[in-house]
Amino acid sequence: MLWKISRAICAVAIVCCPAAAEDDILLFGGLSYVDDVTTPAMAAMLAGDAQDQALKHGDAVIEYTAGLVDQQNLSGGLPNISDHKIVQTEEEAWAIATELGASRGAGQLISALQLYGDNVYGLMFLANYEDVIVQTLSYSDSATGERKSAKKRTYIVGVSALTLELDPNSNYRRILLSSSDLGRRELSLPAEVEPTEAQKTSAYRQAYQKAISGSLSKLRKAGDLDTSQGRGALNHMVTGFAMMENAPIGLLNYDLASKPSAADLQANMCTVPDGCTTIICRKRAAMLMHGFTSSLSEAGLPVLPPITAEYTGDLVAGIELKLGLFGDEARLLGDTQSILLDPADAATKWIVVWRGSEMKDSPNEAYPDIITDRRFYSQIGYVRAGTGFDGCTDVYDLQRDPPPDSTGNVEVDSNSLGCSVENFVNSQGEPGRGVERDHYTLAALDHVNKIGAKLRHERSSDSFTCKPFAGAD
Repeated sequence: MLWKISRAICAVAIVCCPAAAEDDILLFGGLSYVDDVTTPAMAAMLAGDAQDQALKHGDAVIEYTAGLVDQQNLSGGLPNISDHKIVQTEEEAWAIATELGASRGAGQLISALQLYGDNVYGLMFLANYEDVIVQTLSYSDSATGERKSAKKRTYIVGVSALTLELDPNSNYRRILLSSSDLGRRELSLPAEVEPTEAQKTSAYRQAYQKAISGSLSKLRKAGDLDTSQGRGALNHMVTGFAMMENAPIGLLNYDLASKPSAADLQANMCTVPDGCTTIICRKRAAMLMHGFTSSLSEAGLPVLPPITAEYTGDLVAGIELKLGLFGDEARLLGDTQSILLDPADAATKWIVVWRGSEMKDSPNEAYPDIITDRRFYSQIGYVRAGTGFDGCTDVYDLQRDPPPDSTGNVEVDSNSLGCSVENFVNSQGEPGRGVERDHYTLAALDHVNKIGAKLRHERSSDSFTCKPFAGAD
C-alpha cells in the first residue's frame, strides 16, 4: 500500500523544463494535501488513524492513483522528465541505482541515485482545494405530476501533480514541473434527505480520482505549447481575482473600490489587491483561480499551484509534505519536508477577472403558465503579464482578453457566456440570494473550464448551449 501522507504544502520554484536526461530518475512519492481546513475530505482519507468509510475511500484513492502511474508507465512514463519509468517501490529504485554502479546501503537511496544518476525527482499529487455547492431544484414527478424538490450537491476539488527536485543536501524542495486539474462530482437527493458521511466521502473520492487522473495526463504535455516563442518552457501562475461589475457583487460581497487597477498590476503582479470582504467570496474566488489554473494546464502550459486565501498561514512560508515509496519505511528523505511557494518564480502571471453577469427568464415550454426557466450568465476574462528581474515588479506585456476598444470599454459578447439553468415554480417566489450566487458561480466556472481549449487553438470555446439541470423540467 502507498504511504498515507498526513500533511502537505504547496511549493514552488521556477521554472524551465529541461530536456529529459538519460539517467534522470523520477520516484513516485504518493499523495498529500494542504491542511485539514482547506482539504478536510482528503485529510480524513489520508490520516494515519483513518477508520471506517474514510479508511475505505482513502485506500481506494491510493490504489487508484498507483494504478494510474502503472498505466502511465505502460504508455512510456513521463519522457519530458525522465527516460526511465516512474519508480514506485524501494526495490525498483535500488535496482536502478545498482545498475548505475551504486552499492546498496541503509538510508542511502537518494544519495546513491544522486551520485550515479544525473538528477533525482519526486512525483506527488497535492490536494489543494475542496468545496461543495448545494442547489435546491424543483421538478415534476414523471408518474404523478406532483411538484417535488431535490438538492443537487456539486463537490469540487483541486489537485496539482508536482515533480520536485530531491537533493538531500538542500533545505528546500524546488518544483521542476507541475500541472493542475479540477474534479467535480454531483450528488442529487430529495430535498428532505441529507447525504450520509459515506455518500459525501464517496463523492469527494470520485472527484479527487478525476482530478488526479487529469493532472497526471496534463503533466505529460506540460510545456508543449508555443515553444517557438519560448513561453512553453516557463512556469505560469494565477495570482489574483477581480470583479468588474455589480450583478453578483452583492451576492459575493466583493468591494469594487478595492479591485486592482491597471496601475496596481503594472506595479506588482504578485501582490494583487483583495476585494473580497467575506469567506464565501474568497472561497468562490479560489474556486475560479483553481479552475483557471486547470485550464492553463489543459492548454499545455506548465503551471504552479495558484495563490489563494484558502491556504492557511503565510502563503510565502510554504506547506509541509512527506514523500514515500512502497517499502520505504524511512520515506524518501526521512523527515517532513518544507517547500516554498513564491509567485516570483513564475515567469507569467494571470489574474482571473469576472467581467459580467446577467439573468434571463423565459416561459417553460412544457408548463408556460406556471414554470419559468431562469438562466444565469457569467463572463470571465483575464489579465496576463510577463515578469522579469525580481519576478513581481518588473512587469511587461500586460494584456487582458478581450482587449478594450478605442474608448477604453470592453464589450460583453453574449456568445461567449457560460451559463447554468434553474427552473422554479412562480408561486414559490424568487430564489434566495445563496441560490443565485451559486448559479452565477457555476456559470462562471463553466466558462473558466473552456478557456483552456480557446488558448490551445484547437477548437472554439465561444459557442455552446445551456443545459438544464438533471431532473428539472
